[in-house]
Amino acid sequence: MEQQHLVELVALVGGVWNGQHPHGDVHFRFDPAPVPGSEMYENHLRNYRPVGGHTGGNARLVLYPSDSAAVAHVLRYCTAHRIKVFSQGGNTGLVGASVPDESGEGVVLSMRRMDRILSPITPSCTTVHVEAGVIIDHLNEEARKHGLACSIRHGGTGSATAG
Repeated sequence: MEQQHLVELVALVGGVWNGQHPHGDVHFRFDPAPVPGSEMYENHLRNYRPVGGHTGGNARLVLYPSDSAAVAHVLRYCTAHRIKVFSQGGNTGLVGASVPDESGEGVVLSMRRMDRILSPITPSCTTVHVEAGVIIDHLNEEARKHGLACSIRHGGTGSATAG
């Protein structure tokens, strides 16, 4: 992936690319060759195990958009420049759909910062509008305060997200 793509993608999520690993920047992370034990690998591939022939791969960049507009900008840019995108929520899936391939040229689009419940929860509500990074268990905690429950049952208790 060209350096200019890194600069522009990081800017789309509100970060500034300076050519180095950001050490704590919440907008993006960069690792030229993520391997088991590296920070990016541990943060974005740690829950995946080889299942059904799926193995962990590499990504050139991990982006943390904070709203749907940033997601749309990143997807538009990546589509225009034919950059692979691997969307990640809570990393609880077993089918490997959000695991980057081994090319190392893709971008992980993490939904971790998009964790807001957008519509009020009331005893009379039957639906709720949430961002993709909302952890299902947290949604259930909020619903219980109003005598409700999110009826989604999953194997990723504590980390599975809505999207």
